[in-house]
Amino acid sequence: MYADRDRYIGDPAFVKVPTAGLLDPAYLDERAKLIGAVAGPPPGPGHPRGAPPDGPDGTLEPGGTSHFVIVDARR
Repeated sequence: MYADRDRYIGDPAFVKVPTAGLLDPAYLDERAKLIGAVAGPPPGPGHPRGAPPDGPDGTLEPGGTSHFVIVDARR
């Protein structure tokens, strides 16, 4: 589900999030079958009902997350 989360997370006020398709029991069963007894390469995102067609990724930055904590003298 992490691959699906990474692909389809978004604010539904601005992007179409296929929530019903992601929560569909048949889709979840299909995705669960990808879990093996031993670790292997992670599966890519699935294509739940209602998902937009795949397109090229135009991201220029490498994947990952940055965290910044800023503290000043008053707080």
